[in-house]
Amino acid sequence: MNKREQIEESRISRALLAPFTVLTIQYFILVSFNLSTSTGSGVQYLSKSIVALFFFIAFPSVYKRNRRRIFVIYWFTALLFISHYIVFPSNRTFLLAISFDLFFMNIPVLLYSLALNDFILFGSALKRTADIVMFFGTLTAVFSLFGRTSIGIYSMSLSYYMLLPAIVNLDRLIDKFRVKTLIYFVTSSSVILSLGSRGALLCIAVFLVLKIIKTDTKSTIQKSLGYIGFLTTLVITVVFSNEIIIHIYNIFVRLGINSRTLRMLLQGNLHVSQSRDRIYQIVWEQVVKKPVLGIGLAGDRAVLEGIAVYVHNIFLEIIANFGIIVGSIIILAIAGLLIRSFFIRDRKKYGLISILVSTGFVHLFLSNSYLIDIKFWLFLGVTLNLNFNTGISQNTHESVNLTH
Repeated sequence: MNKREQIEESRISRALLAPFTVLTIQYFILVSFNLSTSTGSGVQYLSKSIVALFFFIAFPSVYKRNRRRIFVIYWFTALLFISHYIVFPSNRTFLLAISFDLFFMNIPVLLYSLALNDFILFGSALKRTADIVMFFGTLTAVFSLFGRTSIGIYSMSLSYYMLLPAIVNLDRLIDKFRVKTLIYFVTSSSVILSLGSRGALLCIAVFLVLKIIKTDTKSTIQKSLGYIGFLTTLVITVVFSNEIIIHIYNIFVRLGINSRTLRMLLQGNLHVSQSRDRIYQIVWEQVVKKPVLGIGLAGDRAVLEGIAVYVHNIFLEIIANFGIIVGSIIILAIAGLLIRSFFIRDRKKYGLISILVSTGFVHLFLSNSYLIDIKFWLFLGVTLNLNFNTGISQNTHESVNLTH
């Protein structure tokens, strides 16, 4: 890969990861300073402009590589959107509400991730992004702890911002133990535990499973001892989980932090949602009435208006959007892509996919919507790219290393 191609790869990687950094900094500014409504809106517009600038700078490189794909995907998405706008009039308000995210964020992220060729550069950019996100996320939590800001006892946004540094540092920690990495992981995980959601904890647990089941069979003695020590610690944590949770909860209480997630763990109802089953039932009842077409894109918003924002389950959302037959085909395609990815022989490529599955897919079974979540489209694009793009730089096959 020549110098010009490296510059292009760097621009694409920075564009893909700019939303993570910019949104975290935006969140920090909005909750840390007593801004007026107009100033807060100005900060949000500035954030969008900065992200747009990164995408604009990288666009010539993406267009050169994906010209036909850009036209095909945008035409298909536009036709799909217009057809649903016509066929499902009750969804029109909600379709317009998601149109910006769909056309100007999600589809570009998909196209840009499909244009990547060098995942060493992308992995390095992902590591730097995780460090920046952790800094501003931790600063937000510290400000909240000392009363400088008020984000309440629970912040889903902050927990999912901190999910990226938590998983990236866990990945680095398993590959090579370093005290600094351990501190980073404990810090980001503590923020999630103290102020975040249970969904982020599930994502970390899924990543841990994916990482451990595909360990290096040619490990050195030092690395093997590290795995044994890690697994021993994990077993002890599971066996004494209740005592550990009580101890951590008491520490948080003494610090003035009332952790919603830890409280639910102590009460034994982490998996219970008072309203989630009702949401699923309402949407499913509407799907059964229209099993072939479903209730259309953003249809869950229409039937749940006044009850919830969306259905909070990606598979049910897909079936609701496209009907039982087409929705099931899409779900099977995603499942097939995941299965194929988990059998990738290259450990480094598998590791990168595991990070993106855990940060961009798992949480959609508990929160958010794939129609407005750029992390899902980044996961989808990179996973498709790594599985099917034969033009990937040879350097990628040597290493996609997040350890250093």
